Amino acid sequence: MRFVSTTGEDRRWRLLSLIADGAVHSGAAIARHLRLSRTAVWQQVHALQALGLVIDAERGSGYRLAGGIDLFDVSGIHSMLSAEARRTLRGLRLYFETDSTNQRLLDLARAEDVHAQVCLAEIQTAGRGRRGRRWLGSAGGDVALSLAWRFNAALEALAGLSLAAGIAVHRALSRLGVDDGLMLKWPNDVVFRQQKLAGILVEIQGEMGGPCLAVIGIGLNVDLPAAVRAEVQQPVTDLKSALGTVPTRNAIVAQLLGELVGVLREFEARGFGAFAEEWARLDAAYGREVDVHLPSGVAHGVAMGVTEDGALRLNVAGADRRLHSGEVSLRFPP
Repeated sequence: MRFVSTTGEDRRWRLLSLIADGAVHSGAAIARHLRLSRTAVWQQVHALQALGLVIDAERGSGYRLAGGIDLFDVSGIHSMLSAEARRTLRGLRLYFETDSTNQRLLDLARAEDVHAQVCLAEIQTAGRGRRGRRWLGSAGGDVALSLAWRFNAALEALAGLSLAAGIAVHRALSRLGVDDGLMLKWPNDVVFRQQKLAGILVEIQGEMGGPCLAVIGIGLNVDLPAAVRAEVQQPVTDLKSALGTVPTRNAIVAQLLGELVGVLREFEARGFGAFAEEWARLDAAYGREVDVHLPSGVAHGVAMGVTEDGALRLNVAGADRRLHSGEVSLRFPP
């Protein structure tokens, strides 16, 4: 198994790792450690500030990262993985910055077998949500990871995969201590007290008859700054709000990967039906009036759970409609 970090190649990450503790570090000491000029250090500080990090620069004292930051570490993640995940996963690539962890794995799949490989990034510049939306996160304030999984099955056998992935995320967060109010919202959200805590995006490549490669992307809010919250166009929360204090992000990633591996193995064997009862217990929309945004417009009705293949059952004026995820989203009307 290859756990590889490319972060050391990035000057911004090297600087960030030095000041991650939140203490004051002199510009001269940083310059000596990084073998850069004082001017180059300032340029890298400015580049980090452009990413939204609050770095105070005090003349005569040095630089301080307000509040510090909890950085990813591949060896730390590896040490906390479950035995099953350690046996199963074939690699993890950690990037300081990438466009999209999903896209990085999809691109790699053109040149190599990416089954059971993970991509993790401190910063996503073009993280994707459903229906072309951008996933908004912040440096050190979220988890953005993707896992590739090859299925030797027809495309139709993967119906409900995003819902099963939601089960894995829910199990992981429950083990981390999030309890009352943690639910799932069809087709790809994990919510805490009706506010979005995590989102899932599954992208699939392959032939109708199989095999298929699924890339499962997870975005989890850990400690979102107010500026990011203000940009999100729906109620949103984070782990810090749910728990008060949060585990390290390395521990969060290890827990997510452990649950994902177990769920994907079971999904391979039994499909979404293996999770249907568990999903029903966690369904945040069941019995509620909802608006389902479709490419053709908005369908208003009462959510009546999901079918064995993960389709939403929507009661519209007494008629039962079944909607598959695709390019749709579900909202609770005001």
